[in-house]
Amino acid sequence: MSRKTLFIVSAVLILLACKSNEDQYLFESSNLPGMIYDSDNRPCERVLINAYRIGESGEEFLFSVETDINGRFTLPGLDRGAYKIEAVKRGYERLSTQIEYTSRTEVLYLKMFSQEQILGLAAEYLEMGQKGKCREALDRSSLINDRNPHHLYTEAIFQYRSGDYEKALTFLEMIEEQGFRFPAVFLFKGDIYQYQYLDFNKAKEALQEYLLLIDDGDVKMRIEELEQE
Repeated sequence: MSRKTLFIVSAVLILLACKSNEDQYLFESSNLPGMIYDSDNRPCERVLINAYRIGESGEEFLFSVETDINGRFTLPGLDRGAYKIEAVKRGYERLSTQIEYTSRTEVLYLKMFSQEQILGLAAEYLEMGQKGKCREALDRSSLINDRNPHHLYTEAIFQYRSGDYEKALTFLEMIEEQGFRFPAVFLFKGDIYQYQYLDFNKAKEALQEYLLLIDDGDVKMRIEELEQE
């Protein structure tokens, strides 16, 4: 092949590459694929994805789609422009983000947190002594479900570590009011009454409730000591 022919072929290839590169930005409408994961990088299935067009007059709701078992979804027929995307699933923090759709080759990646994952963060922050970050995580959790027993128990620990024993007891009692009988709740109440309030009768009552659920020799000894007070 002559140098002249090589030059022509190369020029054609460059032009085709440039045209292909331009085509991804020059379109009237196209489908935008996406994937959504949780904070542990596991795909989130059955998430409701809401799409809104953002214009001069504000937001306009377009449509909703649902993710498949692999966390995948497709937003069909989007024009170039700005959009707000919401991701909603029970037990998860509501996600809202804005995007600028400019290329047909784009893929939208989203991440959302379950309430259990947020409460895990709260516990980690508390153990590290970062009470401000723990409080922020608990506030996020409360927006998902402020009656969740795990949330209430973590709130009780936070209040206890902050020195507010009355609030700690309030959160523990909110768990009981829902009909839950967790051994850890009764043991926690027993500790507060015995060591913080020196209310040995209430401490004994809480520990006896604990023993109805767990056979614990150490707690039996505590009750015997309380009966001697």
